[in-house]
Amino acid sequence: MNKAWIRAQRLECARRDLANPNLSFTPVHTTAATRWGLVRASDFTRAFRRAFGVSPIEYRVQVQTETGQGPSRRSDNEPWTRSQRQVQHSPLTLV
Repeated sequence: MNKAWIRAQRLECARRDLANPNLSFTPVHTTAATRWGLVRASDFTRAFRRAFGVSPIEYRVQVQTETGQGPSRRSDNEPWTRSQRQVQHSPLTLV
């Protein structure tokens, strides 16, 4: 295997993660770059743009717009889950 093939595979996996609506609230660099071994944000952005013609952020927005699968947010009418209630009502303990 050569370096170019490995980098192409990493970029493709990062692209897939950026299109995943379940990961839409995580930062681009955390979601894609670091997970797939592209640790420097600037290198990742340049390589992604070279491979796909848009920046990682532009790609994420484009996919969300095309699929209508933007970040899912809880509406005010939805009930809180148990863990959300616990966090919301937990008293803070200062040490």
